[in-house]
Amino acid sequence: MRPRPQPRPRPRPDVSPDVNPTVSDKQRLDQFRREVQNYPTWDATRYQNAIAGTFDRVVNNNNDYMSAIYDAASQNKPVVMLIGRGSDPASRQVIENSMKQAHGRSGRDAEFVFVDMDRVDRNSSIGKYAFENMPRKGQEPPFTMVFGLSRGDAAHPVKADGPSFYRMGPVDSNGVSEAVSRLKFQMEGRFNLPRPNDQYPTPQPQPQTDPWNRPQPRPDVPVNPVPRPDVVNPNPNQIDPRVQEAFVKSLMQAQQQTDKQSAYNAYKQAVDIADYARNPLLQSAARVELGLACIKWGFKETGFKWIMEGGAKNPDLYNPQKNAPFIARLNQAGIPRNTVDVLIQNGQRDANWYVKKPNGGKILEATMSASPYMPVPPVTPVVPPRVIQVVPPRVTPDRTPWTHLMPSPFR
Repeated sequence: MRPRPQPRPRPRPDVSPDVNPTVSDKQRLDQFRREVQNYPTWDATRYQNAIAGTFDRVVNNNNDYMSAIYDAASQNKPVVMLIGRGSDPASRQVIENSMKQAHGRSGRDAEFVFVDMDRVDRNSSIGKYAFENMPRKGQEPPFTMVFGLSRGDAAHPVKADGPSFYRMGPVDSNGVSEAVSRLKFQMEGRFNLPRPNDQYPTPQPQPQTDPWNRPQPRPDVPVNPVPRPDVVNPNPNQIDPRVQEAFVKSLMQAQQQTDKQSAYNAYKQAVDIADYARNPLLQSAARVELGLACIKWGFKETGFKWIMEGGAKNPDLYNPQKNAPFIARLNQAGIPRNTVDVLIQNGQRDANWYVKKPNGGKILEATMSASPYMPVPPVTPVVPPRVIQVVPPRVTPDRTPWTHLMPSPFR
């Protein structure tokens, strides 16, 4: 009787076929570090390009982490997180090679996040995880994990699940892709939130009742009962103090950031908070500040689009009897008088004029480039509200920040 052949052992899902299973992860990482110890260092430009081309967000503190979690949950996406150091040759090699390949394969189905241990707040939860929990478990950077998200309680609507994939050193793009696909399938419809508009490459025509001409849902997307933030709050002067305080904190944080991508994310968070409150004053202020920041960074067309969207949210920006603070803010930002006149005149005729003229941003950019700076007569500045205590708004299933049509200029 012929003996039955021994079955071939099934490989671990997080181990590629060319990896020797007899070598420990620590030994494999040490060997990798020796091979890349002379990997080129990054200057500020290369750092920015490497991070922006591989990740959706950089996490430096608890606010960044929660924003990443909520962004992923709003799209029913898992999270791919790399914990490393920009000063570490091994981390730089992973980011520019295997992690970039993984993002190219699974970037549409997951939120890719980078935790830079050179910059993260050590007292934050994610900082303590990187500097305390990982060493206790024998884990070293660069360390990659893939995890899904589940519903939490009223205080924390979203919670992170245990990682289904993790690896030290180079990333196995096959393992990441398999984990992302499995978690994406498990999370489908879990949070019942609207999908981001950037998944619709061609906006479809909308009824006249929608001033933003937002794309219609796909046939396979169920109708969501979540109230839309573009429906104006019937009592705009009644704002939850916690929301207002969080809004002011986000703007202040954005203005203090030295990294453009981090500043953009903070401004974007202020926009989301304003949409959460459904308050036209906050919505317009957030968009104007983000637009002026984009102009300062060199993205003039994108900046003017944000400013015009703010005018559509609050048409009083074009009312000569009420727009003195708005004019003063444009003057303070160095916007030429001729450009301000073109913006105000078109807005007075139609607050949604840039929707009907998609090249409105280019028109304003051209007037700004061709006109010398002519300051607008000064007006009395507006004193911002006093912040007593910052309490971030709770994102509940029946009230969720809306995603926006314009993507980040840094992606």
